Amino acid sequence: MNTEPSWTRLAGAVKAAEAGQYAVLLRLARTAAGLTLEAAGRRVGYSASTLSRMESGQRPLTNVIVLRQLATELGIPLRLFGLTSIGVVADRLAGTADKVPTGQPRDRLQEGGDDPVRRRELLSGLAGLAIMVPVLPAGPTDASAASDPASDLVAGLERVLLYGAGTAQSIGPAELRAGLAGVRADFQSSRYRALAARLPGLLASVDGGAVEPALAAELYNTAVHVCIKLKATGLDWLAADRALAAARLSDDAAVNANVTRNVVSLLRGAGRYDTAQQLALQAADRLPLTGSVITAEHLSLYGMLLCNAGYAAAQAGDRSRCAELLDEADAAAARLGGDRNEHWTAFGPTEVLLHRISAAWRLGDAGTAISYARKIRTGTIRLPERQARYWVDVARAFDQWGKPTDCYKALRIAETAAPEEVRSQPKVRGLAHKLLAAPTSPALSGLREFASRLGAT
Repeated sequence: MNTEPSWTRLAGAVKAAEAGQYAVLLRLARTAAGLTLEAAGRRVGYSASTLSRMESGQRPLTNVIVLRQLATELGIPLRLFGLTSIGVVADRLAGTADKVPTGQPRDRLQEGGDDPVRRRELLSGLAGLAIMVPVLPAGPTDASAASDPASDLVAGLERVLLYGAGTAQSIGPAELRAGLAGVRADFQSSRYRALAARLPGLLASVDGGAVEPALAAELYNTAVHVCIKLKATGLDWLAADRALAAARLSDDAAVNANVTRNVVSLLRGAGRYDTAQQLALQAADRLPLTGSVITAEHLSLYGMLLCNAGYAAAQAGDRSRCAELLDEADAAAARLGGDRNEHWTAFGPTEVLLHRISAAWRLGDAGTAISYARKIRTGTIRLPERQARYWVDVARAFDQWGKPTDCYKALRIAETAAPEEVRSQPKVRGLAHKLLAAPTSPALSGLREFASRLGAT
């Protein structure tokens, strides 16, 4: 049974697909949905004028990330854009999750105190933007940097994961471990250009030879993390399937827990909030946290799984369950004794607060989110990827609160922390597009240039 939209069977659509005329397909999908340029632009995070240039062919549709975003938001079958549609394997990955009772009384997330020192730190970070921003390049400074690193990275992963394309070299275990450490460091520093140069080759080596299952699992899991971050829908599940299969062969509790937390993120992205909680808590319970020896690695993974489960509860609108799970994660962070980066988790008290910010925003509590943000000394967030996440969440909270100036300043700080990541995020592009409609203000100086760097104009 053909479940694709009826417009895809029109002669014009068939002809456009065969000829690779993506602009025509975009216009057909929008008009079939009864959307104006303005309405469709709001849905996909672009201005009406940008969308019009896409439909007219003035702005070529060659970026894989952009094509996937348009297809997802406008219901365009991936095959029409020359992209492979991969069946969702969520049920197979999570089908054995045990039921966990979630019936809890509902109340609000606790707001916590309002530390004046940390409040000043947050506000001074916003106020200090004028000092920080001038060091940011407006765009690529040479021909070698002209390509989009995030798009190049997704294209490289697509070649290896879908087609097995790549130079498979025989790499020894020690070199593979060093490569894994390198790509994890690249990811946590939001260095997509470096990832594009290294990760696909490492994955090709995994496909091309006998590799220790734990190493294979973690390399595939890095690809999953990248695909989640860059919204590479379909590739994320394919990489997760391979990561999970290798993790099970490894019989390593830490590796299995680390892979599972990304599967939990994928389930959350698919709206499977209850299943996400169940899988996260099941994986947390499997970690050896009793007896005379409790490792910092296992405790960190346990805490991160609880954070993931707590955010899933927030996405499901369950305030009480969210608070309960994040409180339990806080207890794990206290046992850990501080912020660590065991098994690339970046777990600790600060990470729990970052999840409280995200959860409060998701629950519609912008003021509570900012209250939590004020508790964090921003200098303690050492990883650029986490810095960007903090400031983007602050920006989303300010947007929800109706404070466009503070939203814009937070986005600019996020761009300073991790430019390659921020410029590749659809949610940031959507915020920038929304800010373009805000009343003109000196505090929004440079907004149009910022939005242009993101492709939101």
